[in-house]
Amino acid sequence: MKKLLWSVMLIPFVISSCGTKNDAGNDTAGPDFLAANIDSTVKPGDDFFLFANNGWFKKNPIPASEQSNGLWQLIRDTINAQVRQICESSAALKDAPKGSAKQKVGDMFFSGMDSINNNKLGLAALQPELDQIAAINDKATLAKAVAKIHMVSGAPLFNFYVGQDDKQSDKYAIFISQGDYRYLIVLTMWIQMNVH
Repeated sequence: MKKLLWSVMLIPFVISSCGTKNDAGNDTAGPDFLAANIDSTVKPGDDFFLFANNGWFKKNPIPASEQSNGLWQLIRDTINAQVRQICESSAALKDAPKGSAKQKVGDMFFSGMDSINNNKLGLAALQPELDQIAAINDKATLAKAVAKIHMVSGAPLFNFYVGQDDKQSDKYAIFISQGDYRYLIVLTMWIQMNVH
């Protein structure tokens, strides 16, 4: 009980020590986000999570269109809205210099959003890849098709990436893991039927 009492008494000290002051001694960080979202109606000893976070949850209920809500969702939504605004404004430009980033982003975005033209084209853009898959008749052509899929869209046999090492956090390691199961199902069926 004594440890809990000391822990609770330290919370205001920790919260107040997180502020930032300029040379004149004025607070530059604004209101403390953590302190502003404490729900003092909940006893920290009963449910510390709600004590520390319930103020935020009360102000930010889960939208009906979502399954969850949180700070990371807010960040993701903000970034997605900014990216969309960049894409839409770039696509609306009629005089962007040829080869500029705005022209490239605008053209790419418009090409994906032009559903009328995309529906007319159908699978025509994918036909070379579909033909390559249809032409698989041995291990060599299978390897070429798999390499092409890895280069343009997916990971049919394995995923390959570099990330932080699980055992030595100051090092990076190469990771290889199972590929996309949808590709694996199709390739396994093809191998069973064709490669002897």
